[in-house]
This record gives sequence, C-alpha cells and structure tokens, in this order.
Amino acid sequence: MTRITGFKKITSHPDKEEIIEKLIAGDSVRQVDAWLKAKYPTNKKYQVSYISLQNFRKKYLQLESEALK
Repeated sequence: MTRITGFKKITSHPDKEEIIEKLIAGDSVRQVDAWLKAKYPTNKKYQVSYISLQNFRKKYLQLESEALK
C-alpha cells in the first residue's frame, strides 16, 4: 500500500477548501484534525493528522505566528 503525503491528502480532499479556510481563519491544527475525525469517524482516508496540517500550513500557507501555534 502506498502512503499518501500530507500535502496530497489535503489537496485531493473533498473538503480541501474548508480545511484551508479553517487554517487561514486561525483554527488550530488540532481543531481541524478533530473536526475531520468527527466528520469522518470510520473513514481514515479523509482524516488528516494535525502534524500533516501543521506542515501544510507552515510550508504552503506561510502562516507563522504565536497565535497559530
């Protein structure tokens, strides 16, 4: 089984716009992680770890501040 990278998992996610909006709006990566787990409790394919979300936010959204950590 091939493992999908965090970037690919987010960019191909059916809720990618909402994930990105939540991150830009200041939701913590743990909040987004919990939201996805609640929305897709039995489908790990659509769950994204907070670490993947954090890496995506840092690398692609360039949102770095104390309020977002």
